[in-house]
Amino acid sequence: MSSSMVCKVLLSFLIVYVAGGFRVANVLSASSDDSSDSDAAFGFNQFSSNIGHVVLLGDAQVSNDDLALELTTTSAGRALFNTPVRLLDPTTETTVSFTTSFIFSIVSSNASSGGVVSYGDGLAFTIASDNSSVGSSGPWLGLLQASSSTLAGASESPQSRVLAVEFDTHQDMAFSDINDNHVGVDINSLTSVQSQAAQSGSLPVELASGGHIKAWIQYDSVTHSLDVWLSPYTSDYIKPSAPLLSVAIDLSPDLDEYMYVGFSASTGAGTVSHKVWSWDFQTQTLNSNGSPAAGSDDFGGAPSPSPGSFTGYEPPGYSGADKKSAKLYGFTTFIAATVCLTHLVLLLLSS
Repeated sequence: MSSSMVCKVLLSFLIVYVAGGFRVANVLSASSDDSSDSDAAFGFNQFSSNIGHVVLLGDAQVSNDDLALELTTTSAGRALFNTPVRLLDPTTETTVSFTTSFIFSIVSSNASSGGVVSYGDGLAFTIASDNSSVGSSGPWLGLLQASSSTLAGASESPQSRVLAVEFDTHQDMAFSDINDNHVGVDINSLTSVQSQAAQSGSLPVELASGGHIKAWIQYDSVTHSLDVWLSPYTSDYIKPSAPLLSVAIDLSPDLDEYMYVGFSASTGAGTVSHKVWSWDFQTQTLNSNGSPAAGSDDFGGAPSPSPGSFTGYEPPGYSGADKKSAKLYGFTTFIAATVCLTHLVLLLLSS
């Protein structure tokens, strides 16, 4: 094999390696200028400590150990995409369709004073009217401020709009929670309009297991249906054929033209870590027949990363041998990339 052929092969390997290790966040965010009619799409395969596209409030931070979006440690936290997304056409009062998927985990770091392990109150995907405030901890999930009005089931003000899909790990009777392990849809209130015990297909899912769980949320603006699916990681994330929740609802009365999308979580007793490991989001404008409108983009996203692919994450059963293998793979890949670059330089010098 000629040196030029060797170089081409090694250069191809380097390109594949770099493409596999990094993912470009494709951001087509809505704004108030001439791009206001654009659909929005973005994705994060992991998060960075100097992340510029996400507003972090309260407890929320990017964990330096594993580059996950850590929403809580001891109180409440919220993380929102920093550019508002156009969700409603105020002229026609019609909403766009949207879809999002993300991988999360909930794990307790210690036990409460009573000796019972606490898993906090849960995590929620949220669409909010502002990106500068975080709600109360405990049953309010960082979504709303604790008050007599929110306990009564109302938002703290008519101007404060919040849509959330909650992954609730504590039964709060004040909000008519069905149990301490459920998924619910909340509209300007923490009393869910509909909820179901967490499961993937017919299999129960323990939200606070500490393992990685993938959620898919989809809203169809034509059929007025909000659907939610769940899947824990086994050998892959397998989306069930039927949604866990399918809520018939027209969101147009509850959305502003522009709103912020992201996550919120809160702890109860003890110290609880709610983490988001990766996230995709897309809006799509549909015609009345359900087909994409002219100029509407389809953002396919990337395959879901396995838990072991995240920096610093050790899934259950991850052994020292696994660590050595991962380090060896990283070292040999670095050597191969170095050899590739060396061959390329030599080829250029000899030409």
